[in-house]
Amino acid sequence: MTFKYLLLLDKCERYDSIKDELHMVLDKYTLNWYNSLPNVDIVKEWSKINKYEDYWNIQKNIKTTITSKSGCSYCLSFKNKKTNTFLNDKKEIRLPNNIFDAEYIIWEGEKNKEKYSSIVTELSKYFCEGKDKDNWFINDTLETFLAKKIQDAP
Repeated sequence: MTFKYLLLLDKCERYDSIKDELHMVLDKYTLNWYNSLPNVDIVKEWSKINKYEDYWNIQKNIKTTITSKSGCSYCLSFKNKKTNTFLNDKKEIRLPNNIFDAEYIIWEGEKNKEKYSSIVTELSKYFCEGKDKDNWFINDTLETFLAKKIQDAP
């Protein structure tokens, strides 16, 4: 973490050579992304990783994925959990090919997805519990609004 702070605070290039050696922080956001990768053993919580070998395998999988020659993309779109469909056209961005830079994109994206899910859940409780007539708000108005916001994002 010390090196990550140095890289963030000191914008000079003298630390760039260590970017390829850094590990991704394993928290609920980065693990959520990691668990979405194909052919990985699902890890629910970082505190459940009991063996260094397991930790090392996760880091190797992450590094292989991010630094692959074909590149790695990150899906920015939000998924409707009820219908299992994307809120908008599946919007993806290409991740940088080093873990240091990719981690910040993944972390922020997963955090925003969690916020979206929380908003939809709370609004569903407020508007839709036992009132089918108000489902239009969640299904149409909110999703249209959020889809437009995502499309307008840089």
